[in-house]
Amino acid sequence: MGKISSVALPKGGVGKTTSAVNLSYFLAKKNHRTLIVDLDPTASCSLSLGFDQNNIMSDIFDVFSYSKTIESVVHPTGIENLDCIPQIKLSHVEEARQSKLITNEYLLRNVIRTIAVNYKFVIFDCPPYLFGPTNLALIASHSVLIPIRTDEYSLDAVDDILRRIEFMNRS
Repeated sequence: MGKISSVALPKGGVGKTTSAVNLSYFLAKKNHRTLIVDLDPTASCSLSLGFDQNNIMSDIFDVFSYSKTIESVVHPTGIENLDCIPQIKLSHVEEARQSKLITNEYLLRNVIRTIAVNYKFVIFDCPPYLFGPTNLALIASHSVLIPIRTDEYSLDAVDDILRRIEFMNRS
């Protein structure tokens, strides 16, 4: 099974998406089969890889709502060795619905493991909060990349995520 990593911090504007996309691109260019999963409802990761409402046939939300299998939502990016499970930009209503659908903390871990065997690396691009999709990603991950800016708010957010990871490791 491939190494599963989350790029996460409960703060916006610190470069989570940029880090996730660049890391995934680099790993793919080094001939490592890589899957990037966009878990952020803003869909910035998907947009940066060229996906939008017109060319996404299915997304991670379809998996969370049990309408599609994880295998069926994988999209080729056009970059050799790099696949993507995109996210269609969610409205506030859809994001609230998604939050209700992902109450099973092991949902993402269980479904991603079925396809992680096909990849050397799986990278989760997480939203700027610790609940919902980020919580699922942290549970499913072997490691966490925490991009920060050197300001007080980012450092406070690092404390928050480290406390969450410590709590999860004890559970």
